[in-house]
Amino acid sequence: MPNVVYLHGFASGIRSTKGLYLRDRFAEFGAGLFQPELVEGDFCDTTVSAQLEAVGRAVSQHHPSLLIGSSLGGYVAALYGSLQPVQVPALVLLAPAFDFVRRWAKRLGADQMDAWKHSGEMSVYHHGRNEPVSIGYGFFEDALRHDPFPAALQPTVIFQGRHDAVVDPEVSAQYALEQPDVELILMDSDHLLVDVLDPIWSGIEGFCTRLESFQAAKAYSDT
Repeated sequence: MPNVVYLHGFASGIRSTKGLYLRDRFAEFGAGLFQPELVEGDFCDTTVSAQLEAVGRAVSQHHPSLLIGSSLGGYVAALYGSLQPVQVPALVLLAPAFDFVRRWAKRLGADQMDAWKHSGEMSVYHHGRNEPVSIGYGFFEDALRHDPFPAALQPTVIFQGRHDAVVDPEVSAQYALEQPDVELILMDSDHLLVDVLDPIWSGIEGFCTRLESFQAAKAYSDT
């Protein structure tokens, strides 16, 4: 089994429920799952660009054969995979937050967006810390510079809740339809997906088995 790097979601952390669950499942097969802290320093100053740098350090250290990301972490994983495809052999995305900048602005509305820009900060709830924290407007400005739908340049599987009120399932469905090597697995769940972890693990096991078969076949053909 390969090393795995898991990327937590927005306003989450390295003790996330899904990350710990997957760490334990991979450990049963002798694989190490590593969870980098994507927000280094003050949360208010975090950006997608800074999180990509954190991912780069984790990938360089652990050389994963599989990169997993949840929500914003799923988007960041896909973005990193599109920018550094050689370093990311395969992706598992859990309710990935594609096109989150446009959707966030639409959800907040013009008045709230103007207030955020004017004050420079906005309060959000941090699930890892169980308290409200501030996020700087620079996070939004930086995110605008990145591709909202990064190309999938490696085998990818997406697990998406049918009842997700944060990431519209149609976003993942359209992404999978437009990418040549992306499999979409719809789950009877919401954005958190914590009530379908066992079926998700079964899907990941199957995905990894197919990857190993593909790699073995390729190695044989190259001899």
